[in-house]
Amino acid sequence: MFFVAFDIETWGKLPEYALQPCRLKRDQAWITSAAWTNPFGGDQVFGMLDPPLEKLRTFLDFCAFNDVRIVGWNTAFDVAWLIAAGLRDEVFKCKWMDAMLMWRHLCVRPEFAYPAGAKQSFSLKNAVRQYLPDYADYEKDVSFDPDVDPERLLRYNKLDAILTRKLADYFWERMTPEMRQVSMIEAASIPLVAESMVEGLHIDTNVAQELDHQLKAEAEGALVQLMMLAGREISPEVLNSPLQLGQLMFREWGLPTLKFTATGEYCTDKEVLWELAHQDIRAKFVRDYREAVGNRKKFATNLLESVAYNGDGRTRPQFRIYSTYTGRMTVSSYQGKGKERRQTGVALHQWKRDPRFRRTIIPPPGYTLLEFDFAGQEFRWMAVESQDPTMLGLCEPGEDPHAYMGAQIAGTDYRTLIRLVKEGHEEFKKFRQRGKVANLSLQYRTSAKKLRVISQVQYDLPMTEDEAVSIHLTYRKTYREVPRYWRRQIRLLRANGYVENRIGRRVYLGPEHEWPDDLTWFYESTAVNFPIQSIGAEQKYLALLVLREKLKDFDGRFYFELHDGIFVVVPDAKAELAASKLKKLLSNLPYKRAWGYQPPVPFPVDAKIGKSWGDLKEFEG
Repeated sequence: MFFVAFDIETWGKLPEYALQPCRLKRDQAWITSAAWTNPFGGDQVFGMLDPPLEKLRTFLDFCAFNDVRIVGWNTAFDVAWLIAAGLRDEVFKCKWMDAMLMWRHLCVRPEFAYPAGAKQSFSLKNAVRQYLPDYADYEKDVSFDPDVDPERLLRYNKLDAILTRKLADYFWERMTPEMRQVSMIEAASIPLVAESMVEGLHIDTNVAQELDHQLKAEAEGALVQLMMLAGREISPEVLNSPLQLGQLMFREWGLPTLKFTATGEYCTDKEVLWELAHQDIRAKFVRDYREAVGNRKKFATNLLESVAYNGDGRTRPQFRIYSTYTGRMTVSSYQGKGKERRQTGVALHQWKRDPRFRRTIIPPPGYTLLEFDFAGQEFRWMAVESQDPTMLGLCEPGEDPHAYMGAQIAGTDYRTLIRLVKEGHEEFKKFRQRGKVANLSLQYRTSAKKLRVISQVQYDLPMTEDEAVSIHLTYRKTYREVPRYWRRQIRLLRANGYVENRIGRRVYLGPEHEWPDDLTWFYESTAVNFPIQSIGAEQKYLALLVLREKLKDFDGRFYFELHDGIFVVVPDAKAELAASKLKKLLSNLPYKRAWGYQPPVPFPVDAKIGKSWGDLKEFEG
């Protein structure tokens, strides 16, 4: 593979703006220099201060025309600036690569698998120190303010490009053919993610402000009710402090102690509050207060703060490609630390399903929001990996795995339960919900105790200890090949020191003798989880690769991604046609051509359409 390395340096009216490509459109930030290696090969590097737009366009056009792959380091950042500068069309015609992500493919580990205090840094400077030590500390004394020493800045910029190219070549040579293919599909999402950094998400500030008022009122109401029951004033500081809250609930009120923290203090986490809220009305109001306060901060206050900071009615959660060891993206909601922290976005991955929270996020004016969600993605991949015949049968069109598991739990006929659920019988709806909790929770070796916590805290579905034990056993009896899959994966990990998914992405865990005894469960669980969760990431990247080409047919663009879903926006007049065409396209991804492997079960995609995230409706067309 021949790479041309590209790198830019940026600055702004405020130094923090140098990390915010959206500011370029408002003349609050700018590209101060650009550098790229020789597109014809060799170690020659070109660079210029205040690069003219036409020079950048010529470079991109050359690479696109000659099918040259451009590599960067954290490439989406540089690409975002090019898009903000007005080079969107040129960017989308080019093929991109990220040397930082190539490095991750060769050595990424879960956080728990690093020795204490030795978490891997994937910065360019760290890579240079490790693989090109002759250039270590080349960044020393460089000022990114172009007025200080522009020529020194340009030399640094050129070195960034040269060293990125050298590292990309080094990593590429060491990647397996499967890793190379996976990394190229993954890299196709770079322009989509870059554009989301520039454009952000539009916010209905009226809805956000109303949500803020509602949650504030809910918190104040719960506090008043609590003080009336307690017969004295209770300050918010007490309820917001785990230590003081523990003293209040367990020392003063005498509520039963359910567990302690690792430091021996009273525990007041969500599990404890859920249990106590069903035993004592005071604990219920404590839980209601804390939930309202937390929700207000995370989903209203921070949202409005980010909109105010960005200054254009938008929030900008920044997506990071291959940020987890499974390959999935993560999202960051702020920039900087301490006094320098800026609320640029929101914790989108934590967003509640309740429509009143989701209605805050809307498409741009004149656009409609579309969601495409892989139905039962992890269940289906577990069926593929375990080859469990019952699971595989439940992946066929028209089947309902959650109802099936609910019927096993209820001890009733599967088809009868489906009919009763459709007829609105609440008891059988609860059995289906329990089936859903079991299917989603137990395929990764979750204990009966943990199942009960998940059911109660995440789904607000009460479950006794005996019921949890019974459901836990029912799952293993229903899907008998799944426990065999667990044991097989653990054996492979012990033999190889790494685990890989069906198309070649790996996670490294090291030889068994290096595993701390108290973390053995985590190592083994990674062997079980990784092939399922990482292949879901591959599916998402393949879908983004397809969307990158097809969205232009509808004048649409990628908006954001979350869990198993991808969200795009298209002009109102083309929304229904786009929903229909893209749903069929994503339900029939070119697995064989892209991966060299065709899954033996269908992976249908559900579609939704609407004018806000909270008002999306199922699209059947």
